[in-house]
Amino acid sequence: MLLTQRAFTEGGRAFAAFVGLLLDRAKFAEEAADRESAQAFVDLLTPVVKAFLTDRGMEGAVLAQQVFGGHGYIVEHGMEQIVRDARIAQIYEGTNGVQALDFTARKVLRDGGATLKRLLGEMVEDPVPAEFAAPLSEALAAIETATDHLIAGASSDPDLPGAISVDFLELTGLGIYAWLWARMAHLDSDSRHHKAEVARFFYGKLLPKTRALLASIEAGSGSVMSLPEESL
Repeated sequence: MLLTQRAFTEGGRAFAAFVGLLLDRAKFAEEAADRESAQAFVDLLTPVVKAFLTDRGMEGAVLAQQVFGGHGYIVEHGMEQIVRDARIAQIYEGTNGVQALDFTARKVLRDGGATLKRLLGEMVEDPVPAEFAAPLSEALAAIETATDHLIAGASSDPDLPGAISVDFLELTGLGIYAWLWARMAHLDSDSRHHKAEVARFFYGKLLPKTRALLASIEAGSGSVMSLPEESL
């Protein structure tokens, strides 16, 4: 539980810092092409940052409550307040379900996945420790496969973007965290920070969820839309 909290919290900080850097480049880069490229990445990633970070924040708060056992449910230690406070972040500024719809139906579909694929291409080129190279490539390839599935199917199945949106956003978030954790492990020269150990935990215990998410995405919209409205 504690390692999951750390992996998602520190990964979230790195993700927020990365998008903050993109915002700076979009405003201050000398070349117009660099500003336009950075802004395109910001537009693409904004719903992912909002939804994925707040979902993981809520998950971390509940895990922290679990660590306290029954004491996590009472006022004395303050965890119940943190859980209640974390919940609102998933709702305001656009609920996370809406953010997922925005990501698939607007941000990815509008340019045929070109911006997302360009971002994935830049991530693949970054140097990472050898132990993370293959699983990182697999995770990023899963995002590209999901993108191709969305682009190919959306024209004939208007329900597809909505049916896969939450899974697609989570898959993308996990892939980006994998890239960030590999980069942190590569760049951190101080063993006291234990970045490599946390990165191994993320890759071994959390990143494999991408395989199930891709399978769910490739299952399409049929099982989501087959039930009549009156049965809901």
